[in-house]
Amino acid sequence: MKTAAILAELNPLHNGHAALIEHAKNVRGADAVIVLLSGDFVQRGEPAVISKMRRCRAALSAGADLVLELPLIYCLAPAEIYARGAVLTLDALGIVDEMLFGSETGDLQSLSSTAEMIDLLSEDPEFHDRILAAMRDGDPYPAAFSKAVGASGHQTDVEDPSALIPADRPNDLLGMEYVRSIRKLNSAIMPVCMRRMPQGNEISSATKLRELIKNDVSTIRPFVPDASWREVSEIAVSDSERFAEPDDLSQILMYRLLASDPKKLSEIADIGQDLGQRIYHSRLSCEHFGSYAAALKVKAFTLSRIRRSLLQLIFGITQKERSGMLSEKATLLRVLGFRENARNLLSRIAENSSARMIVRGADFHADLSGSEKRLAELALFSGALYDSLTLSASLRKPEEEKMPVIA
Repeated sequence: MKTAAILAELNPLHNGHAALIEHAKNVRGADAVIVLLSGDFVQRGEPAVISKMRRCRAALSAGADLVLELPLIYCLAPAEIYARGAVLTLDALGIVDEMLFGSETGDLQSLSSTAEMIDLLSEDPEFHDRILAAMRDGDPYPAAFSKAVGASGHQTDVEDPSALIPADRPNDLLGMEYVRSIRKLNSAIMPVCMRRMPQGNEISSATKLRELIKNDVSTIRPFVPDASWREVSEIAVSDSERFAEPDDLSQILMYRLLASDPKKLSEIADIGQDLGQRIYHSRLSCEHFGSYAAALKVKAFTLSRIRRSLLQLIFGITQKERSGMLSEKATLLRVLGFRENARNLLSRIAENSSARMIVRGADFHADLSGSEKRLAELALFSGALYDSLTLSASLRKPEEEKMPVIA
């Protein structure tokens, strides 16, 4: 039985996502497709526009057979760690043959060559030091990387070494990190790259769709499958549920800022001393999540990194614990939903996986310890926080009581 996997945020699920699932089945010949879904908070450093359970239903309707949740600690990480966490989670299933992803170029050979070169350069500790030094001088990461490559004396096949880190091609960058992660973990999963469809009458990026949702939700209709539209439109007319926005986090962020000192801030994942000092000295000026993150922006720190850092402060995720989890390949297999005729997937995972599977609420508390317990705690907290932002009190329920979607 051939099993393919897709890592996605589906924020929201659009026609391009549906095409990737269809490609996995009809072109690659997968008997089953697993979607590893970012939860209620995503890598851009903000809450997902609609809940993970709604996105899970849309994915199952689009052809996915099983939807799992990527642990929060990896959802809120930079591309390299986000990819590593996803690959180690898929590898832990023990049944995944291929990992499909879309990219701007669709050129797997080029992405693999770049991944090999970056791995080679990364073995030199001075290479990292040069990157950090250039970023302290105000260079954004691609320019700092270019300078470090030049200083290393390593020959490249491109005139501009910064092109190896394509800031204007984020999906190529992420695809390259998938390839690196598969190699580093010595995984048998095969990467499969599909060129992203150009935007047009029926294809639009999730970023653009989120903007349309804010302004006129009806305008996204041509760009999303029926099931995704149903989930979005239900929220649009609801009196008890709303779309999530970054500024919904303003109050809890202000509390976390006031409760922190420079040492605690510097220990949070991706903050460090320099950004930690900026955050500490400006903490009293925080009024809204979005405007505060923008005010912290300088050339050395991307806005996405700042927003992720602030979210990791909210959840108390430290650099030390995230590094430790990566080292021990810690993950949880949280089942969000599955097709009725795909129950055999759960049985196969139970027989072959090397990680704990969470299906029922009781699984969150059954004999969990160490990293597994921490990942479960983050899942419970993040789910409760998201619901407090988007649902009226009468509709909220503990994360443990949310049963998997069965389609």
